Amino acid sequence: MAIYLLKVNIALILLYGFYRLMTSKDTFFALRRATLWTIYLISLTIPLLNIEYWIKDSDTTVSMANSYATSILPTMMTYANAPSITWKDIILYVYIAVVTIMLLNFILQLGTIVYMACKHKKISINGTMLHILKSKDGPFSFFKWIFVNTEGLCDDELNEIIIHERTHVNQWHSFDSIMSELFCIFCWFNPFTWLMKRDVRINLEFLADESVLAEGNARKAYQYHLLGLAYHSSKTNIANNFNVLPLKKRIKMMNKRRTKEIVKTKYLLFAPLAAALLIVSNIDSVARSLSEKIPEIAKISNVTKGLLESGVTQSKASTVADLVNNAVDNQAQDAKIINIKGTVVNENGIPVPGALVVINGTKKGVVSDVKGNFSLNDVSDDKTISIQYVGFADMTFHAGDAINGMKITLKNDNSESNDEDKVYNAVDKMPSFPGGSKKMLEYFTKNIKNQENSTKSGHIIVAFTVNKDGSIYGAHIVHSINPELDNEALQAVNNMPNWEPGINKGKAVKTMFTIPVPVGKVNPVSFPEKKNCIYIIDGKELPEGEDIDGTLKPSDIKSITVMKSEDGKAKVYIKTFK
Repeated sequence: MAIYLLKVNIALILLYGFYRLMTSKDTFFALRRATLWTIYLISLTIPLLNIEYWIKDSDTTVSMANSYATSILPTMMTYANAPSITWKDIILYVYIAVVTIMLLNFILQLGTIVYMACKHKKISINGTMLHILKSKDGPFSFFKWIFVNTEGLCDDELNEIIIHERTHVNQWHSFDSIMSELFCIFCWFNPFTWLMKRDVRINLEFLADESVLAEGNARKAYQYHLLGLAYHSSKTNIANNFNVLPLKKRIKMMNKRRTKEIVKTKYLLFAPLAAALLIVSNIDSVARSLSEKIPEIAKISNVTKGLLESGVTQSKASTVADLVNNAVDNQAQDAKIINIKGTVVNENGIPVPGALVVINGTKKGVVSDVKGNFSLNDVSDDKTISIQYVGFADMTFHAGDAINGMKITLKNDNSESNDEDKVYNAVDKMPSFPGGSKKMLEYFTKNIKNQENSTKSGHIIVAFTVNKDGSIYGAHIVHSINPELDNEALQAVNNMPNWEPGINKGKAVKTMFTIPVPVGKVNPVSFPEKKNCIYIIDGKELPEGEDIDGTLKPSDIKSITVMKSEDGKAKVYIKTFK
């Protein structure tokens, strides 16, 4: 609510300031009235209009939202264990108290007008029904009621008052008065609401004065009549008072030459201003949603390493759902957005132009210039950056290391010609068990003995190499539970069917791999899933009802990002190596 109120007031300040700048000297009173109404309505609706889908679809606006979230929002938000009553609470109580008092006064004024309408005698003059005042209060109207003291008025003066107040009644000017009054009540702390209320009221008088003169009444006689009623007090602030001040402005406007019709085109300039406010409002909303997201990005070069770091291997099965569950549960803090730069050279220190610098897990990247220099803006400091160039081995580094500049030396890539037997720790596509994680767990359930009789249970971590043809060799224990169970796990791993081999640069290569083998009294076929997750895989949402584990293997995943959605569900953004 506070954010909405803030946006309403900011919009009103900007639009009203533009109104004063553009329209204060023209005589288009009806158009000015419509513009003032538009300012009120735009101020109320812009914070409610949602074009976040468009903001998130544009790289420029997303970059603006990221910058806003990291540089401005932190200064506007505080996170602390505050005392029971904070300064924010005091401000809220003061605001509510003032609004309450002003609302009561508003209701009292409404009641006073209704009471006067019921109390005072009604007569018809020149076909207009009037409520005759006994006091010396000035004439005024409220919706269909016109109040006037006829004592001391000649026929011409009474006729001018009737025409004036009838204009207020026929054009429903009381709606304008009530709207401006309500804005002043709820935005009482904003001086521009009071200035705008004054402009609304006096513009209504311009319209009524224009009607009086249009009926053929003498301009100077009418102006003298206004001056003669200037000393009469106003009975209420929410009614349309005949002698509303300042009279000097009204008389000056009556004598002003009419503005040329072509000048009306300047009112069209309100459209781009309103559009800009709408964009800024939604950038703010996107930035706030970014500041509230709960990401844990797991860059998986070795699936078991990721499982071990996340703690999944201690109690859960090695499935995609496990990775997602852990990402949702751990809710890491947002990464900082930084700008990075560096220089790419070869082993002789000569700049390498044309080297491809890519943010892993994204399509964003640049190419080094003729001096080997590159720069990337708006990068999360937890991202890894890859540098690739034909004839050189790929290089990777953390974005945070290059915030102040970094020199990257590429080494000649001799792997294809001299290193055919090289064993890789990370490749473009990691090896996978035929049929995926579920099939592998079913395999272990059937092939590991002593499950029920074992006094110990858990996961034994086994490392091995997957050959180019998918066969397994070199299996050894990384994390042991029990020697007897260790042997069972090793035997089961060595007897596994051929895997799908790891792929690097389009070729099958030897790849080191590590897996958790469930042993003892564990239930390896338990696949807990978050019921409140929406999965977006490489930009496409997984249809409701489809099993995430049946769609992906852990080894397919490059990164996982979890964000809160408006309906309370967790949106899980998964990027794969594909």
